[in-house]
Amino acid sequence: MTETKNPSAIYSQTQIQKALLRLMKKNRYEDLTVKEILYEAKIARKTFYRNFTSKADVMDSLVRKTMTQYTQKLLQLENENLDLFFDAIFDVVKSNRSFFKLLSKNNLLHMISEELNTYIPVIHDMYCSDCSFFKTLSKQQITFVIAFNIGAIWNVISRWIQEDMKTPEEEIKAGLVKYLSTLN
Repeated sequence: MTETKNPSAIYSQTQIQKALLRLMKKNRYEDLTVKEILYEAKIARKTFYRNFTSKADVMDSLVRKTMTQYTQKLLQLENENLDLFFDAIFDVVKSNRSFFKLLSKNNLLHMISEELNTYIPVIHDMYCSDCSFFKTLSKQQITFVIAFNIGAIWNVISRWIQEDMKTPEEEIKAGLVKYLSTLN
């Protein structure tokens, strides 16, 4: 996606993103074409390609937008409280429920995991380099601990989404916190 502050371009990008999501409610993502997105968004081909390179680029922009919400929540946390980390991811998933359900329906949840693997190490480097636990680890160990944590929480969230978010998040968080407390 082309980054811009031009209101007209932002409007076009938003229309294209919304069109893709509307189409995904009726059709499988893999079957959709740029032509269908153009028709649904009521925009010209030139406008599409001025803003995006492909259908995948549109989806990537939606995933990035959602993950930016998550990272902003993480950056607002003032301490290392595990409940707050869990709250951040659950809040983002709940507030984007229909998007995550569309990703799940189309077997695209892996895109979130890939973005997390990009975003979280950067946040860690910015804000957790002074955390007492990480001072005891080598840089390589930290890389694997971060990957372990991303995989663990994302598998939990993916399962929750796939089960239609029926289990109360408080129940999930309580179980995770209880389990993690036994590891000390």
